[in-house]
Amino acid sequence: MSSRKKRSHYCSNHPEIKTRMQCTKCGKWICSECALTYQSNHYCIKTCIPSEILTVSQMLSTVGKEEKKSDKKFWPIITWSAVTFALCSIVFGVWTLKQIYHIENENRILQKNRNILISNLQKNNREIKKLVNIVKNDNPDTILKLQKNKPKNSKPAVSKPDKPNIPHNNPRIPFTFNNGTAGKRLVSLTFDGGYMANAATDILDTLLSRNVKASMFVTGHFIRRYPEIIERIVLDGHDLGNHTMTHPHLTTYAQTRTQTTLQQITSELLKTELRSAEKLLYEKTGHKFSPLWRAPYGEYNNSICSWAQEHGYVHIGWRQGRTWTQGLDCNDWVPDKNTPGFKTPSEVMDKILNLAETKPYGINGGIILLHLGTARKNKQDQVHRILGTLIDSIRTRNYTFVPVSEMLKESGVDLALLSPGINLSESEPNKKSAIEHKNDES
Repeated sequence: MSSRKKRSHYCSNHPEIKTRMQCTKCGKWICSECALTYQSNHYCIKTCIPSEILTVSQMLSTVGKEEKKSDKKFWPIITWSAVTFALCSIVFGVWTLKQIYHIENENRILQKNRNILISNLQKNNREIKKLVNIVKNDNPDTILKLQKNKPKNSKPAVSKPDKPNIPHNNPRIPFTFNNGTAGKRLVSLTFDGGYMANAATDILDTLLSRNVKASMFVTGHFIRRYPEIIERIVLDGHDLGNHTMTHPHLTTYAQTRTQTTLQQITSELLKTELRSAEKLLYEKTGHKFSPLWRAPYGEYNNSICSWAQEHGYVHIGWRQGRTWTQGLDCNDWVPDKNTPGFKTPSEVMDKILNLAETKPYGINGGIILLHLGTARKNKQDQVHRILGTLIDSIRTRNYTFVPVSEMLKESGVDLALLSPGINLSESEPNKKSAIEHKNDES
């Protein structure tokens, strides 16, 4: 049986190409270039493609175009971002280099100034040692020799406006005496009397019962109102110091926290404050102040203290500290718990006793600040009520209580070098100063 030959078919669009595919729709023979195969069927790619195939192809072509468009949109953003980042990096790098340069330059300047400062300090220390030797030896030949060796081109010190070069009346007397010698276990109790004396009797009784001599600083108002308290202070042998006539503000500390002299405060005004209190004290009691004074509110500076020394007084402060726990202000002047700075008697006691045990010097030469009056209504909050216990506790730690006048002597300060004060008439033989009265009793 002979095999039947298959007939060859050629593409209707490309007669030279043989094909076996036939369009499902129109029946034409088409090659692979002219055919579109969909679900095992072949269709003429130009004329016979079904509508559903056209819809899918259009969607695919649209998606492709959108992707190309989106790519075109993002490329500028990416490019600008890269350029911006590069510019920012460059700017930051330049800024960092400048900062490093400035820091290195400042370090060089600081190092240079440090070397200059160290050199000046070493030079000053050498000069101080020479001056100390002069004071000790009191040798005029040495003084002449130092004057000859003084550099010819040395410039005088120029004082700054905010820190004037105050002439010291006597270099052996400090502008202010806030702490005595650290080499002796001595302590001074001081009490300010401004306008109240409701704690004065209890304080004086406590001091008398323990044979402690203290230092009292009173104002003209206190003298006028409580002359009997003044009499007892002198009778018991305490120092009596000047606390000015009217207790005025002397510096701008209350407003600016700086000890800048107020414009209205002058040497003459301070003299009037001190002299008025002196005269009133003499008129009321016949006594005179010790050559000690204390500035109201703790407001003073070197200028004010220098003026006071011209009028015969040395300023007496108290031990200061960077914090309340480092100083010897008892804060008994703070009226109530709602006022900043209020401290209970137990807090005051703990602070002072902790300081007394601090090595190596404790409260050696310490001057403690208290007051003869209190605005605290609650008796449990009144600091003067622990005075006896405080004295006993300090004594058990081998400290000795002395008045400020004795603390000055023990610290090498000679009050006789002060300028003389006012000459009050002493026509009545029984009218003596506080120091004279104390010397008579001793």
